[in-house]
Formats: sequence, structure tokens, C-alpha cells
Amino acid sequence: MHAHGDVRVEDLPEPTIQAPTDAIIRLAAVRVCGSDLWPHSGSDEVSEPKPTGHEYVGVVEQVESIKVGDFVVGLLAVLAAKELGAERIIAMSRHADRQALAREFGATDIVEKRGDAGIAKVKKLTDGLGAHSVLEAVVFERLDDECDL
Repeated sequence: MHAHGDVRVEDLPEPTIQAPTDAIIRLAAVRVCGSDLWPHSGSDEVSEPKPTGHEYVGVVEQVESIKVGDFVVGLLAVLAAKELGAERIIAMSRHADRQALAREFGATDIVEKRGDAGIAKVKKLTDGLGAHSVLEAVVFERLDDECDL
């Protein structure tokens, strides 16, 4: 998008990794997000060309922090909950690296337990009430490895 009502399809240079947190993803599906419509309608100003369609899924092609071929699922839920104003975000993980990322992304609590012990920990954290809303997301390190919730 170049300006209000000025949407173009352009060929751009191949992406490159510029920071350790960057990833290049071969896209499987892309959708225009509602936030893309604000500049198109003129509600938001466009000061420079901006790509649209940032709602996507795909397979990692190049990245520094995970391996090529990994499918990328769950920590976005933590980011989304934080952006939507959740006061408490409880992430369940047994892996220290994912726990650190979850905290960095906005998790307020980490539960390492599973089953009845995990439920008891969540109830203790929530004064016996349990979670208001729950999203189950599985993270696969590699398709042939054990998964972690």
C-alpha cells in the first residue's frame, strides 16, 4: 500500500535475515488483516509503502534461533493475550528456553506441571477459579521430535 486507495502488487528483493529474531517463512496461506483496512480506507495515514497481508502461516526457510523446516504454533497466543490487555497470562511449558520466551512475550506465570498437578497449580494461581479463557497450542521442535504444550 502506497497511499489511501493506492494498492499495488510489486516484485521485491528476496528477504534476508537482519536480526537474530528474524525468520524467513515460505508462506502456505496469507490473509489481509482488519488492521490493513484502516490505511486503505483513509483512517490511518500511509507515510511510506507498507506491505499488507500479515496474517500468515508457513514453514521456516531460514532463521538463526530454530532449524529450517520447523513449523512455527503457540507463543503468538501469549503475544496476542498481552496485546488484548490480559492481566494474567499463564503459560504451560517444561522447556526453559520456551519459558523465557513466554515471559519475554508477556506471560506472567509459568506452570511446568501436567495433568492433575498442572490443574492444581493453575487453580492455586487463580484463587481456585481456574483460567477464564484457555488456548491449547502445541509447539513442534521438529516433526519427528516429541511435542510440548
